[in-house]
Amino acid sequence: MNRLRPLSIKNVTPHVVSDPRGIDFVVKGLQLQFDTNLDWLDKSFARAVIRTEERENQGEYVFPAMFVQNGYDYLNMLELDNFDSYSFFVARDPETVTDYEEEQRNNYSRRLSCIFWMNLQRVDDSRQDDFLEELKIEIRKSIMAARYDFNSNGGEVLGVEVLAIYDEPKNIFEGFSLNVTDTQFLYYPYRGLRIDLNCSYIENC
Repeated sequence: MNRLRPLSIKNVTPHVVSDPRGIDFVVKGLQLQFDTNLDWLDKSFARAVIRTEERENQGEYVFPAMFVQNGYDYLNMLELDNFDSYSFFVARDPETVTDYEEEQRNNYSRRLSCIFWMNLQRVDDSRQDDFLEELKIEIRKSIMAARYDFNSNGGEVLGVEVLAIYDEPKNIFEGFSLNVTDTQFLYYPYRGLRIDLNCSYIENC
């Protein structure tokens, strides 16, 4: 398995789940809203997996990885600064069973983190101020639109609730390894944020 270098990823196609179920179904619905409503967002990636590797003079390095179409190469989601902006998702353990009956429709819930990174000067080169709060509002509206779609369709998703929003660098990538170089890409004009959601969904047996 090979890690793709940042300069080689601009046109890479991430691996796509052909028939998303459970939390991946929730992620797909949110992605659709982000793609539709956030015209400043360069790329909305799906769910990353947490991987570790040993690095010289650093020890264990923990990072969110996104597999690409061939299933063998991956992107380190902490090293994509050649994008103007991007987002990805991290599903947190545990997945909780809220209503279970053998061979029946079963309900689950799971915390889902939506993580965004952006270069504000590239998002809108006519501005010199920190307008992260405006982007937060647009993101929250997109999440509400996704929740409305889920509720209207009466399908696999029971609910999506915003739990918390983080924009301090130490909290955005909590649980991952950040070195000095990584951290500098989280201060103006670079900004990021993490929105934690509680997602409830159905598994039909």
